[in-house]
Amino acid sequence: ELSFGTAIGVAPEWSTPWYNRAIARIATGNRDGAAADLERYLALGSGDSDSARIRAVITTLREPIRSPTTTLVAGIVVPGLGQFTTGRPVAGLVVLGSAVTAIAAGVLIERTEIACLAIPVNGNCPRDQVLREDVERPYMTAAIGVAAAIGIGGAIEAWRRIRTQNERSSELLRIGGADGALLEMPAV
Repeated sequence: ELSFGTAIGVAPEWSTPWYNRAIARIATGNRDGAAADLERYLALGSGDSDSARIRAVITTLREPIRSPTTTLVAGIVVPGLGQFTTGRPVAGLVVLGSAVTAIAAGVLIERTEIACLAIPVNGNCPRDQVLREDVERPYMTAAIGVAAAIGIGGAIEAWRRIRTQNERSSELLRIGGADGALLEMPAV
């Protein structure tokens, strides 16, 4: 990287060192620097024949690297958050909305039993004759289970998506003449 930087200093309009330094920067993990070098390489006009390939590499370099584990934990803690962190807010809202709907159903569906001191009139106990009211939510446990399953399922889906994106990114940034590699070795 240092040698290619020296060559750029000596001949800044020569495109080859810009490409070569980008390759060196990719190999060392300097994604922003590599993207800037490839953009300069294209600006010099040398990458015209393979500009689509170089632009695909630049786009990949500009994509943030996300942690699958962090995404998984975020999605388990707050249903849908894994999708939000992967840049898919609509999917996140669907997961979150589904989990909230399940919990709301468990809370709102209730059964009330009234112990009445007198005989109910028209099926209703007079207010002053109510001994006690027992309210139970028969579906609350199931609702919590469904919400947890939705949250965990959404978190696993987001985790798998991040892993796939990271693998695709690594594959695109592979250096060498092998099949599928978009980048060639430096032209020294």
